[in-house]
Amino acid sequence: MADQAPNVPAIVAPTSGTTLDYTLIQTFSWVFSDPDVGDTQSAFDFQYRIIGSGSWTTINSVSPNNFYQVAASTFVAGNYEWQVRTYDSVGTVGPWTPSNFFTAATTPTGLTITSPANNSTAGATVTLIWSDTAQTSYQVRRVGDISGNPDTGTVYYDTGEVFSTTTRSLVVSFPVSARYENLQVRIKNSGLWSAWSNVRLNVSYTQPSPGTVAVVANNANGSLQITTTPATVGYGEPTPVSVDIYVRVIGDPTVGIRIAAAQPPSGTYNWYAPASGVTYGIRTLTTGSNGAQRWSATVYVTGIDGGAPSGTTYIKNIDGGNPSSINSTSKDGGAP
Repeated sequence: MADQAPNVPAIVAPTSGTTLDYTLIQTFSWVFSDPDVGDTQSAFDFQYRIIGSGSWTTINSVSPNNFYQVAASTFVAGNYEWQVRTYDSVGTVGPWTPSNFFTAATTPTGLTITSPANNSTAGATVTLIWSDTAQTSYQVRRVGDISGNPDTGTVYYDTGEVFSTTTRSLVVSFPVSARYENLQVRIKNSGLWSAWSNVRLNVSYTQPSPGTVAVVANNANGSLQITTTPATVGYGEPTPVSVDIYVRVIGDPTVGIRIAAAQPPSGTYNWYAPASGVTYGIRTLTTGSNGAQRWSATVYVTGIDGGAPSGTTYIKNIDGGNPSSINSTSKDGGAP
């Protein structure tokens, strides 16, 4: 029986619409097919060209391999078409495949995370900010941490591909405190993804224990002497690093006026502006080493003639808790 020519090869990769990184070795592959049962490939012709150009670059290879590897940087940026045909065991050549099309491009570079800083402390949310030269889409994810390195097998959150040429920031939430996580972003441009950019974060937003506030009249100068004392640090709690002192008139629904900022957790502050006959609520906002904050209980005092208090103080035994839960605005704009 006469030998029959091979069939048109079936393309495996790359298929039409694929984008290839021309700086890497690229493999073109197919499946040999022949109407003669048991016949095999002995050689192939592989060719490619930029779409619209008149001439092909053709490679002839005596090989049973159903693939051809193009050396890195053979292509330049642009849109290409490619074809292949095969020879059977006695050298009979088959037809060319129809053209398959691909785009040659380079992996995006220049992606930089500008905020938050690597190895910084994250609260319940952070704003991830990155910069790059150009993007058509982006992807952000939170992954675990193993000995200071990203654990990509543990993905806590993933945006998937988000199509945007303009977005360069995203607010990311951290539902779990007291652990290290890695925040990652990558971008796509010209059909190719960049490498992941990564920052390691210490997620810690456990509130510090609030200290106590004591108020004593200083009759000599008509001031209120406010003494703050930090609480004992409990297990897993951050160390208090500073306190802000707030004063508000009784009945004031706002957080009041901040009269002192970034004071030592333990110390004394003199307030020289109490008015006669006015009842004030005085409390502190403690900031922990992780940046989390917490209100103290409130001490109420009433001023008398000359501005000194009546000498009677009492503590309202409630704890304002996390300042983020207060939906009012400070009179001086200094409330968190």
